Amino acid sequence: MQPIARKLLVLSNAVSTAMAWISGLLFLLLALYMTADVTSRSLGGPFTGVADQFASFTLALGGTWALARALSDGSHVRIDLFLPLYGRRLRGLAYTWSMLMTVVFAAVLTHQAWILVGKSAARKALVPQSLVDLPLAVPQALSAVGYTMFTVQSAVMTIVALVLLFSDHGELVEEIEHPAPGEKA
Repeated sequence: MQPIARKLLVLSNAVSTAMAWISGLLFLLLALYMTADVTSRSLGGPFTGVADQFASFTLALGGTWALARALSDGSHVRIDLFLPLYGRRLRGLAYTWSMLMTVVFAAVLTHQAWILVGKSAARKALVPQSLVDLPLAVPQALSAVGYTMFTVQSAVMTIVALVLLFSDHGELVEEIEHPAPGEKA
């Protein structure tokens, strides 16, 4: 693989891994917070009253920030019914085509998410039913960042797939998702 393509892949994998960790930690913190809040409420103690909002923000952020890592891990859904029957070159072409279509899909999601952020910011919309006046564009922008990284990750994986497909390195394109043991790409 070309050194620049490998560096791009390593960098995007590092960023997507960090975002996935943040996402996972937010879910862990949400679970601890919800447990404490519900326990306090059921025992007659104080409760915050904003648990639903924290949960919705965590779901919005966590659901989008882990998309890129799932793609790079090969955890996305795909149907491999005929793939084992194909030769190496045809499998590489199919993989590259699927990554290209993922870029298109992710780019549409990203574009629409940022349009939504812009509209919410222009209207100065606030998060509905909130005890705190928080602009709606804030959680929407956090989700849009996740979609943006999904687009970047899929674009980088497409570039790497194209480099591998048209090079004579003898590597399988699918090794982008599953590098050999000891490799960091």
